[in-house]
Amino acid sequence: MKPITRPEEPEIEPSYTTFVVTLFNTVGPYCSFCEKKLNYQAYLFHKLRGNLERNAHLTLDDWGSLLLICGECRESAKDYNPQQIGTYLWPDSEMAKSYPFRYVKRDKVTYKVLDAEGNLFKEEQRTFILVETNNDIEPDILQAANNTINLFKLNSKYYNNNPRDPQIIIPYQDFIEVSELRLEQRYEAYQAATKAAGRLQRAAATLVVRGGREFVDNSLILTNEIIESMGYVSTWETAIRDNLDRETLRKIFPKIGTDFKRERDEAEVTEELLLEEKERPTKRKRTETWPSPPTVPPVES
Repeated sequence: MKPITRPEEPEIEPSYTTFVVTLFNTVGPYCSFCEKKLNYQAYLFHKLRGNLERNAHLTLDDWGSLLLICGECRESAKDYNPQQIGTYLWPDSEMAKSYPFRYVKRDKVTYKVLDAEGNLFKEEQRTFILVETNNDIEPDILQAANNTINLFKLNSKYYNNNPRDPQIIIPYQDFIEVSELRLEQRYEAYQAATKAAGRLQRAAATLVVRGGREFVDNSLILTNEIIESMGYVSTWETAIRDNLDRETLRKIFPKIGTDFKRERDEAEVTEELLLEEKERPTKRKRTETWPSPPTVPPVES
């Protein structure tokens, strides 16, 4: 879950749809909690009211409490109690800027499918990217971060919440209906990011020759466009840090210094990978046409 900078109160006619569109175009077309790309469904979550229905009455006073949310996170948070608002870590809060979450590649997660009687139907070892907390943060932030992971079930409702012996235990019907996509999509993003890191590694080797910086910038543009299409930017950051050494990172992202802190490092990689269109390098060698994210999200009635 990345920190979100909320724009000033918009000058719009307040409604469910206009708030969704405004957040979509200002904050980004991603779930505020799991970072999933909102391609087909976009919902509103209200920190003081919980999940909102499409016909919910809203005013401009609600702007500071509204966040975009995907269907899986929405379903997970259906029992949210607004009276406990202070026990969670919100992406638009100051606590979120301490980067309390880490995205960890777990290669031996036990994946079990149970039949209708609860008997084991299938078992295998799979790789997932799990959302965990950084244990070196302040205790109150740590607790709030864990509460947020559990509320939105960022590792799915089937996760046993045990990093030492991680297991996903899913009923057969849910397995057939593919009712939870976040874990699979997050790992797909990690795989794509690993390939992108390889491209960046090769691009960094050209910095010693004339025109090398332009080649790196074009590689960053390509990486950025893939991220925009997939979402899960925190997973991308994890893969890039896992696959690029510090020296290469400093070459690609010059603002990263040697006396770095983790949150500064993450913020810098995010800043470089998610530049606004007007801030991206303008010298391009590629001629392919890449689609832009939609400006108006579909809202399920």
